[in-house]
Amino acid sequence: MVSAMKVVVNGYGVFLGTRNGMIYIKTSEAENTIPAGNVDCILVASGGVSISSSLLRFLSENSIDIVVLNSNGSVSGIFRPMLRKANVQVRKEQYSAQNDYRGLYLAKCFVKGKILNQYYLLKSVAKNRRIPLKDIHELKKRADRIELCEKQRDLIQEEAKAAEVYWRMVSNFYNIDRRRKKYDDPDEFNMALNYGYKVLSAYVTLAIDSTNLILLLDFSMRIA
Repeated sequence: MVSAMKVVVNGYGVFLGTRNGMIYIKTSEAENTIPAGNVDCILVASGGVSISSSLLRFLSENSIDIVVLNSNGSVSGIFRPMLRKANVQVRKEQYSAQNDYRGLYLAKCFVKGKILNQYYLLKSVAKNRRIPLKDIHELKKRADRIELCEKQRDLIQEEAKAAEVYWRMVSNFYNIDRRRKKYDDPDEFNMALNYGYKVLSAYVTLAIDSTNLILLLDFSMRIA
C-alpha cells in the first residue's frame, strides 16, 4: 500500500495537467505522471507554474488540495474541492438529520434568524425616514409563525412571504427596482448584492467544509 504524499512544484515553466487519469507534470527537461491515489496535496512553491482547468476538475473529483505558497514559504491560498472525504459517521448523521426532526429544527432556526435580522435592519432604517412601521411589523409576525411550520414546504412558503415584504420595503426606502437581477443587466444595487452574496457563499462553503459536512443543496443565489 502506497501512503499519500505531497507533491511540491518549484520552478518556472512547469506545467501541471492530466493524462490517462493521472496527474501530469511537464518541465523543460522531463515529463512525469503520478497516480491521484498516491497524492493528497500539491504545493506550488514558485511563480511561473501553469495549471490546466482539466487538472483542477480532476483534483476536485479526487479530493486533492492545491496550496500556493509565497516566496517566504507562507500560504498564499488554497484550492479546495467542494466535496471532501469526511468522517463516515458525520456524513451519515447529516443525511439522517435532513429527513428527521433535526433538519426541520435547524431550518427553522436559520429562517427565523434571517427574518428577524431583516426586521431589525428595516426598523433601524425607518427611524430616520418617518416611514410607517406596519409593514415592517409584518416581518416580526412572519418570524413568529416559523415555529408553527410542521413541514419543509410550509417553512419555504413563510420565508418567501417574508422575503416579499422585505424587498418591497427596501425598494420603497431607496427608490429602486425591487426585482432581483442576477445576470440580466443588473443595476448598481443588484450588482452590490450579487457581489456580497458571492463573498458570503465562499465563507459558508469554507465553514461547512471545515466541519466535515457537505453541501446537500446547490448554494445558488436564490434571493427573492
